[in-house]
Amino acid sequence: MGAVAHSSFTARGIAERQRVMAVDPELIERRREYEERTRREADERQRRADAEEIARLKERNRFLEERERHRVAAAASQSTRSPRMGDIAERICRATGFRMVEIRSERKSAELVFVRQAIAYWIIRQTGHSYPAVGKFLGGRDHQTMRYSARIYQEKRAAMGRHLRPLDTGKRGN
Repeated sequence: MGAVAHSSFTARGIAERQRVMAVDPELIERRREYEERTRREADERQRRADAEEIARLKERNRFLEERERHRVAAAASQSTRSPRMGDIAERICRATGFRMVEIRSERKSAELVFVRQAIAYWIIRQTGHSYPAVGKFLGGRDHQTMRYSARIYQEKRAAMGRHLRPLDTGKRGN
């Protein structure tokens, strides 16, 4: 048995389809409206997708710019970072032969007190930490003790011929 051709694929079927479409202007108009509506919807979907992508890219750009600002600020602060209290104390301890355990102890020998006063002066001068913070670091001493230590250290050094500049902590009563 041979294949039977469908009528719409034959020359007569094709001609019939063309005749029906040519005579029915309403069908042609509906098809045109459908295609136009489909195109507009596709364009609108594409516009929304583009707008969302632009918004995502702008947000990503803001995030990256903010991260870069923080990175630059962190790099700048590290390069100009003041030394830590522990660094200053360790440096003075190495130079004088005392250990931090001795500095924080209750001992009051003249040499140890002088080293403790030096540590207090240099921490306050180089880091700007408050007197109570320095006192806590140096064994739980009172802030008044730290003020006295910093002031008396300057006087002792002046008596040795080494004049140090006064502390400027930005606080009243220095």
